[in-house]
Amino acid sequence: MKKHLYEIFADKWYRGGSIWIYSDPHFGDDEMKHLRKDYIGDDEQVRRINKKVGKNDTIIFLGDIGDVNYIRKIKGYKVLIMGNHDKGVTNYRREVNTVEKFSNENMTAEDATLLNMYTMAAINGDKQAFRKANTYVLSKYTTVETVDNKLFDEVYEGPLMINDKIILSHEPIENLPPYMFNIHGHDHSNWEGGNPNRMNMCAEFIDYTPVNLKSIIEGGKLKDVPSIHRVAIDRAIKRKSK
Repeated sequence: MKKHLYEIFADKWYRGGSIWIYSDPHFGDDEMKHLRKDYIGDDEQVRRINKKVGKNDTIIFLGDIGDVNYIRKIKGYKVLIMGNHDKGVTNYRREVNTVEKFSNENMTAEDATLLNMYTMAAINGDKQAFRKANTYVLSKYTTVETVDNKLFDEVYEGPLMINDKIILSHEPIENLPPYMFNIHGHDHSNWEGGNPNRMNMCAEFIDYTPVNLKSIIEGGKLKDVPSIHRVAIDRAIKRKSK
């Protein structure tokens, strides 16, 4: 898989596992329940995704996420190309922070007395009292925890060309050049389902199961798509010959 992607993506996405693609889960969107073919429900979508995606895999969502709480339940390294229903990059980006938490629930009477003494000393102007309180009392009852919102490791606001033939996007790209194979979502009517240079990843058209990128690349779907580099060279040769 690594050799098939531009290096910038291969280095981040190829982590000893597979790369999967999925689009338009619309988690928590009640309206979509009535509009989608064979709708299976949000929890079942998560179950089917996790059945394929392992902890060392990468899963690329092509937009229209809905309730991000369902994303927190999904395994793997997560990438988002935002859709027209996704608003605000910071609402989807993963954040991992360390937080200090203090609890006096199990504080001994001796430490409570000592803390009270240092607090009174601080009120009375002892500049070292807060430091002493932390050193001798507070630090004993303070823990450091890692808080991870478990959202997307990478977020993109527009289409992404990941090798010389494949471009990922939410909406189907209009006037698609012949040297591009467009993997997209958004199209719930699947009106261009017969276009050999497109692949619709809307959940309902892939049986609510993520598709392996390697199977697309090695399955022959790109065989008739010329390389953009080859097209550029041929055009340059043609101009020179004139």
